Amino acid sequence: MHMPPGRLGPAESLRAPGKANGKVADAKRRGGPGVARPLENAVFAPAFQEQPAADRPPRIASGSSEIVILDGDGQIVVVNQAWRETVAAFGFVLRNAGIGAPYAEVARRFLPDLDRAALELSLRRLLTGSVDDIRHTYAIRSVRGLRWRHVQITPLSVGTAGRFVAIHDDLTEVALTQEALQVTSEQLLTARDEERQRIAIELHDSTSQHLAAISLGLARLRRTSTYSGPGTAIIDEIAKSLSEAVKETRVLSYLMKPRGLAPNGLAASVCQYLEGFAQRTGLEIALEADPAVERAAPPLQHAALRIVQEALLNTNRHAHARRVSVELAVVDAQLIVSVADDGRGIPSEHGEPCLGVGIPGMHARAQQFSGHLAISSDEAGTRVRATLPLA
Repeated sequence: MHMPPGRLGPAESLRAPGKANGKVADAKRRGGPGVARPLENAVFAPAFQEQPAADRPPRIASGSSEIVILDGDGQIVVVNQAWRETVAAFGFVLRNAGIGAPYAEVARRFLPDLDRAALELSLRRLLTGSVDDIRHTYAIRSVRGLRWRHVQITPLSVGTAGRFVAIHDDLTEVALTQEALQVTSEQLLTARDEERQRIAIELHDSTSQHLAAISLGLARLRRTSTYSGPGTAIIDEIAKSLSEAVKETRVLSYLMKPRGLAPNGLAASVCQYLEGFAQRTGLEIALEADPAVERAAPPLQHAALRIVQEALLNTNRHAHARRVSVELAVVDAQLIVSVADDGRGIPSEHGEPCLGVGIPGMHARAQQFSGHLAISSDEAGTRVRATLPLA
């Protein structure tokens, strides 16, 4: 905080002069080497001079946020240094940084399209307690390019008079960081899909062929074997395990391969995928699809399909379920994707669910579209519900 010589900062004004700094006071009495005499006379001595409150102009702390205090009529009465610097940086010509001017008039410099009457009405509603605060995010052009900014206005009690505090923040760096994170997330998900597709192809074209060759060799061994009793039982046990390995490989290859949207939309794509899943796993599948889901944008439908695919992959790996139900619906302008099974639930460790890589992937899919994912699990099974805003 900038503090000119001879003026106390807000925190320092609460200290008794004789107790302001024990170490400094001791050093001054001793005349030790830790304190230079000229600095003492120039800074410390004037700093303890008191100024009558009536003569001292109101001040607020400086910082990265631009702060403006308004009176009950919406006039600017106090601003901080950050506000003055921002006004100058944007090239606005305001006498005394706008102090004494109506805030609504000054705000129009930042927001040319601002409805002044609406702002004044909101300020009156703030003063009467009808609303808690006013928030607005806007973009403004500067010599550094487009800047994203946010203002929040809240009531401030000062004695018996009504006051407001308006806090302006530059969110450009936050917005750029979020954009970079979004791009990185999309790249990671794309790379993950590509890797899964490669693994699915390897499972189908290579692993499955090797398992088929082992199955043929085992059949030949059974025909030519002279063993009976325990020998035959061992061959039967190997054949049973091999059959399970072939089945799991086929299911895993099918589930891991990323699916594209069918030409006739999301519901048809999910239905086709569920049919293949049921054929390979023997699970009972139920689908409820609201026709309104087709109004969702293709990228959103693609994310919904991926969430269904990921949820079914987890069901196949961990749930030991007999039945799976999938629901696609639109509720309050949000696409709802729900997958529920009647399995044994998600295993937990120390009371916390053990989450595999699939669940963070579903979270990332939902967060791509400002949505969220909710997962509940108990002895009755696991329920995955993704909520994705349509706009």
